[in-house]
Amino acid sequence: MRLSQGQLTLLEYCPRRFQHSILESLSVPSSPTLLAAQQWGDRFHLLMQQREMGLPIDPVLAHDDELQTCVSRLQAAAPDLFDSTDESWRQSEHERSFVLNGYWFTVVYDLLRQWNAASSPGDRAEIIDWKTYLKPRTAKFLRREWQTRLYLYSLVETTDYRPEQISMTYWFVRVTDPEAPQPTPQKVCLPYSDQAHQATHRQLTQLTQQFTALLEGGMPFPQLPIDSQKCADCPFAVRCPYRPSQSSICACSSGKIAPSTGQTCRQMPQSMQVEKSIQYQSVPFLFLPGPSWIQATGQASTQSATPSHTLVTIV
Repeated sequence: MRLSQGQLTLLEYCPRRFQHSILESLSVPSSPTLLAAQQWGDRFHLLMQQREMGLPIDPVLAHDDELQTCVSRLQAAAPDLFDSTDESWRQSEHERSFVLNGYWFTVVYDLLRQWNAASSPGDRAEIIDWKTYLKPRTAKFLRREWQTRLYLYSLVETTDYRPEQISMTYWFVRVTDPEAPQPTPQKVCLPYSDQAHQATHRQLTQLTQQFTALLEGGMPFPQLPIDSQKCADCPFAVRCPYRPSQSSICACSSGKIAPSTGQTCRQMPQSMQVEKSIQYQSVPFLFLPGPSWIQATGQASTQSATPSHTLVTIV
């Protein structure tokens, strides 16, 4: 199975959302604003690729003033990006792949630049990534991103470069400067190290092992707690059945032990309590007490209920 940096991010963010988006191929329509931004970003990436291929870009720029402004300002801010005199090799949309734990990982660099010892102080390589959204990210944020970790890791694993010989630079080409009427490009350079490489290897190994266990266990994949902030803007929230919060457990007084976890049920938190005036006939619950999960059906019973909430019996 192939995995990309975007899929790793989604799997780590929410396994159930990964299930819906990747394994079940479900999608939701993008907002017009987001769609327009994505289309502009696609045009910029295609333009830079066209330039690297030696094809004329002036006819394209003549029909897009904002695109022309961004390219002009990028050339002024970083003329070395457009000068390959000292480079030994460079290529846009460069693809590299490797296999780990039975999964095929593929990365595509917007631009890869290389220098050898004859043209620079030593052999080195730089990954360039174009970012076209308006708000630049910090170096701290970008280091945690799977794109950064996977792109740098892949280059070391598929070449003879040592970690300290490579780096990754993000260029934010559509940035709005409040003191300037036109976009001002900004960059964030991230060096690499052997320590970071070993950490990424451990993280990749752990995440792929967890993913294999999820696939072997079958769907549905685990959900996030109902009170997770990540669920607030999730397009698949309506597909998730009623589920407990992080600290929730059932309000039965039997003290029975869940067969697959060995944990005893206790009182549910306020956010999970059912109002007496609402008539629920069958309520699905998903318990997440540990690495495994069980799904059962809760039958609401109004007997012995207090004025503020009812009790639930698990059958």
